[in-house]
Amino acid sequence: MSDAGSDDRQHQHFILVLVLTVIGNVMLGDYVKNADMLDRRKVRDIIAKFSKDYPLKINSHVLVEDLSVGIQQCVAILKELARGT
Repeated sequence: MSDAGSDDRQHQHFILVLVLTVIGNVMLGDYVKNADMLDRRKVRDIIAKFSKDYPLKINSHVLVEDLSVGIQQCVAILKELARGT
């Protein structure tokens, strides 16, 4: 049972740079070990592949700040998926 004044809602935080595009956000991180992640064209292809494999409709050239919170969450998931490639 919670106190009347407390907030029991769960919040999920994901790290995205709002002023970068989807491609820019996917490229961010510890990708120095993976030269492919420094090639914008290859990153765009990775985003397209995951968008096709998982029904994600993500335009890789849009600024993240212009996306809904739900699509931003998809970008954060996509970013993690791309790390595994």
